[in-house]
Parts: sequence; C-alpha cells; structure tokens
Amino acid sequence: MSSESYKVRQENEIEVLKSIFGEEIRDLRPEKRKWQPLNLIISLMPQKSMSLAEAYAQIELHVICTDKYPDEVPNIQLENSKGLSHQQVAVLYNDLVQLAKQLQGEVMIFDLAQHVQIYLHEHNKPSYSSFYEEMVSRHQEKIKSEKLEKQLKEDKERQILQDEIQKRQEALKAERRESIRLYNEQINDASQSIPSSSSPEKSQFLCKHKGTKLLNFDYQKGI
Repeated sequence: MSSESYKVRQENEIEVLKSIFGEEIRDLRPEKRKWQPLNLIISLMPQKSMSLAEAYAQIELHVICTDKYPDEVPNIQLENSKGLSHQQVAVLYNDLVQLAKQLQGEVMIFDLAQHVQIYLHEHNKPSYSSFYEEMVSRHQEKIKSEKLEKQLKEDKERQILQDEIQKRQEALKAERRESIRLYNEQINDASQSIPSSSSPEKSQFLCKHKGTKLLNFDYQKGI
C-alpha cells in the first residue's frame, strides 16, 4: 500500500472517530504542514446505551500509529484510570493488545474504544470508602465466586453421570437386541430341522398299519 493510501485511511478514520466521540477525542499531532500518523486520546466511560445510573469507572485510551497503520499494529496506552485497580487495567491492556493483533490490516481504533467501554461497564462499581468496606466486598465476591465454581463443578459431574447412564442404557438395548436376534435364529434353525408330515418315512410308517381288524369281545362267549 502506498504512503498516500495510509494517509487517506488514517484521516478518514479520525474524522469518523470525531463524529462519534466529539469532545472526548483529542488529536495530539502538532499542527505542521507535513503529514503525521495518528496520535490521539479518547476519554472513555461505560457505554451510555447500557442505561447506567452512574459511571464510576473511566479511563483514557491513547493510540499512537505508525505511518504504515493499519498494516502495522499501533502503540496502545491506558492513562488516567479511575475506578479500576492496577490489575484490572493490566487485564484490559492485554485484551487490547490481543485485539489489535487480530485486527491488524484494518482500521481498529473504534473497535478498541468499544472494547474499553464494555470492559468499563463490566467493572463499573463505586470506589470503597474504607479499607474495611473493600475487605468485606472482596470477601463477598470470593464467596460468590467459590459458590459459582462449585455449581459449575456439580453441573459438570451431573452431566458426566447422565452421559454414563445414557451409554449404559444404549449398551443394554444393543445387548437385548442381539439376544433377541440370536433367539430368533435358534427358533428358525429348530423349525427347519423338524421333518414335515408329507415325508416318505412317515408315509411308509403309516402304510404298515393297513388291514387292521376290529375285534369285538363277548365276555360270556369269548372271542
């Protein structure tokens, strides 16, 4: 891609970003005649469309692009965070770095900003007024997390048990079908081995009984 194409894509992107974020976006490039790649900061809060009563978490997304952006991944920085712990900021930063790698080759600043807004919504909680309050809250979160983990474990074990029962039932059905098949084969074999009534042997046997006389006995005179 030519340098002119990079310039056009970057300038088009910042115009779109300005129309979306308005005063929340700051272009940090010095006003010089020579063009420079994007260097901007967007002040972000939880997404307004999520109807929050109050926003407790906020942060600034600082994106510094090279002259070959978006074919090259921009430098990402998170600054002036509020309502987030250092660990939460670190997790968010790692998420953005991975997302930027996935979107390499396409303009991505809006996607990065949107990801930040969703993350802020998920972690939008009031700051603690005391260490004790924070300790109690973390303890409750731990209990809730352990309860959820236990429930997931039980659900998994239950599913494994159900799968095992289903496998056994299917095996029993298959065994029963095989037993019925073998039984039917034995019945068929047995029926085929019995001679029919029209066989020569039986006819010959019946012929030997021709000419039989009926004898009447008189108990007074004898035969």
